[in-house]
Amino acid sequence: MAKILFRLPSSNILAPVALLLLTCSCSNYYRHLEPAAAEKTAQAGIFTAQTEGLAYDTNVRFRKTEVSGILFIQPQDSSRYRMAMTTKMGQKIFDFTLTPQHFTVNYCFPQLNRKIVLQLLEADLRLLTEYFDSLSAASAFTDTRSRQTVFRIKKGKSYLYFRYDNTGEQPAGLESGSKRRPKILADLKDYEGALPHRIKLEHRMIFPLRLDLSWVSLNDE
Repeated sequence: MAKILFRLPSSNILAPVALLLLTCSCSNYYRHLEPAAAEKTAQAGIFTAQTEGLAYDTNVRFRKTEVSGILFIQPQDSSRYRMAMTTKMGQKIFDFTLTPQHFTVNYCFPQLNRKIVLQLLEADLRLLTEYFDSLSAASAFTDTRSRQTVFRIKKGKSYLYFRYDNTGEQPAGLESGSKRRPKILADLKDYEGALPHRIKLEHRMIFPLRLDLSWVSLNDE
């Protein structure tokens, strides 16, 4: 059984953390973006075209806690997903249902069943299911550092960023945050068709969460 420990930060580290957050808040992560004339009419969600279940070998890190297992993703329609993670021995870690309006916790391992952890996991999983029928309202940029084309779209109080390499039809990265800095970064690599086989998600917050996903075949013997 996975042993999961949570410790709140002690008072003697809160001051350095606050100073770090203040420093970060004064910088602009997107200072390398310059307006561009790029166009893109649509972007499907990463899992939208999938009708069969998917599996990813998954590692979750939250502060000093680390859990590994298999994440199963079952699309139930173009915007509804069942996502469940188990250890490789079959012990259930969590089981979520995700729709555009709701995030339902069907089960969660008690040590992970905490509000902040569930909020971070929901934010990660939602970012991976974002899609747009039209990017007509998007602002286009060139990142002068990475040479990627970036589309920024306003969604609610936040902004979504879709990053594309020069030769890529599928996004190389997704980000969610403000105009100055991201809260979540998603790195997408090793595509087969429209499906990335490697995904890395990272939170830039006082409670950092990181997920590393590597696709595995459900047909392997």
